[in-house]
Parts: sequence; C-alpha cells; structure tokens
Amino acid sequence: MSRVANFCPRCGESLVQQESHGRQRPVCPSCDFIVFHDPKVAVQAFVTENDKILVTAQGYCNGN
Repeated sequence: MSRVANFCPRCGESLVQQESHGRQRPVCPSCDFIVFHDPKVAVQAFVTENDKILVTAQGYCNGN
C-alpha cells in the first residue's frame, strides 16, 4: 500500500520531497514539519536516587 501526503497537517502548505533522516520524505517548506509514515515509538526513563542511576537490561526479546 502506497502512502501519499500532499499537504502539511500542521499548516496546510503543499509538501515537497526532501532528504531528511537518511531518506526522501514529505517535508513542509513553510513550517519544516516532516511526515514520517509508520513511526516507531520508544520510551526511555532514568530512575535516580542520591546522584545514582539504576541501570537495567532487557532480559528477553519477543521478536518485534
């Protein structure tokens, strides 16, 4: 399935194809919004206490 983005979701300007983050992506020339199709979400958190950081490692891989 091909995805096409023609207009900026932020300001409505016509998008142009431009090199961004290692590949051609739709970019707004007015507000610099970059369209990412199927973005991957990641979360990172730091637990601290008295200038110490708790370090953990993932114990398994679910294949995703």
